[in-house]
Amino acid sequence: MSDRSDRGHRLLLETTARRWWVVVTVLIAVGIPWWLAFTLPLAERTFVGVNGPTQMLISVITPFVGLLLATDVRLGRAGVGPAVRVAYLFAVVASAWGAVFSVIATALTATTAPGGAWGNAVAGGLGGLAVQVVATSTGLGLGALVHRPIVAGLATFAPLLVAAILTPLPQVAAWVTPAVVGPVLLTGADPLAWVREVVVLLIWGGGYWVAGAGRILFPRGDAA
Repeated sequence: MSDRSDRGHRLLLETTARRWWVVVTVLIAVGIPWWLAFTLPLAERTFVGVNGPTQMLISVITPFVGLLLATDVRLGRAGVGPAVRVAYLFAVVASAWGAVFSVIATALTATTAPGGAWGNAVAGGLGGLAVQVVATSTGLGLGALVHRPIVAGLATFAPLLVAAILTPLPQVAAWVTPAVVGPVLLTGADPLAWVREVVVLLIWGGGYWVAGAGRILFPRGDAA
């Protein structure tokens, strides 16, 4: 058990594929804020305007890290605690990377936004963390539930498909799809978006976790 726990700290960088996920995340967190800060219209060059799209792009990566770690648990390669800790630590750090570089990029550019560059910055920054937690929870749940990592990876895009299907029903989509709730939360301007984010977390992350709990708690010797 102690060996398994010790390995938890190395799980994230254990394979070349995972190291590439980390590299891609860093490139997004570092590069996208600079690009946005100097290409957005002057009225949109704010922390929220820069950090929001950055966090949404990062949230495409974090589910893959979560599902790979959950797959390790399901296959008996890692303990539940270490894998979950590493997954959420990665989510927190990834969110922080994006926010920090969004702050730096925003501070070094001019804006004509009515509320200035830092309007709703705190709420928008915390929203980025919430977005990554939902994305990571979704990946962890899919990794626990789905036998094949490739299929699980494709399933991480299910929220986008649901959002597209619900386009004629925006009021419904606003409560059930991360792709719709996330951008609103990241503006920091709608407190109700936090309630919607909790609902989304329960549907996607919680739903997959409940469905996959049997595989995590009672593994049946799935093949690698």
